[in-house]
Amino acid sequence: MASLLAACLFHSRRRGDRIEYRPPTEPAQLLAFLKFSGLAHLMGHGPAPDTDHPQSETVPITAFREVTIQQADPVVRLVQRHSETLSDDAEERLRGAIREVMQNVLDHANSPIGGVLAARYIRSRSEIRAAIVDLGDTIPTVLARGGITDTSESLTNSLDHGGITTRSTPHNSGLGLYWLRQHVEAARGSLLLFTGGIVATCSHSGAGFRTHVDASDVYFPGTGVFFTLKMDPARVR
Repeated sequence: MASLLAACLFHSRRRGDRIEYRPPTEPAQLLAFLKFSGLAHLMGHGPAPDTDHPQSETVPITAFREVTIQQADPVVRLVQRHSETLSDDAEERLRGAIREVMQNVLDHANSPIGGVLAARYIRSRSEIRAAIVDLGDTIPTVLARGGITDTSESLTNSLDHGGITTRSTPHNSGLGLYWLRQHVEAARGSLLLFTGGIVATCSHSGAGFRTHVDASDVYFPGTGVFFTLKMDPARVR
């Protein structure tokens, strides 16, 4: 939710809209979230969160218009702190998945705000929630430009098998969503993707970890990738 609100805020400011923000006064958990996510600061209330604090449980809202090697590191470090089973290979796959999903935003979305990244550790559920959001061209629009009209099948294949790419950059392999799905499955988490009038979910059920792509009653003007990773509840912090 923080990423969505931030994306809308950035877009409104870019258009020159007048925005009035009235921060809540309770509950304490919500106020803490507004502070540490950086939403309060973006709205002009309080300083920017301390991203270098060693005990921070939040990767504050970060807008991006380029992708560097280091940009996925804050999310990876948050996972490292709460997982005893994160191998070097899994760590690199997670880092690569996040970077490639971010790169997809820049390569294809034509988003006026670029993209927005954020993550947070939820102690009560022992899970990390993360999001990458843009307000640009939807995945169906991008696929249609490449002559692909069956969005549901293409998105399902991209999540389950990977390899759908325009090769718009030398490092774009078309495996970002697939790598992310694999990591989410291994971490007993879930993945939710909104784009245009399409919603895709990857989650555990009695039949295993399954992908479902359906039409949505709500049109989302861009693409939002939201995922959770279950952490080790007994991890010493």
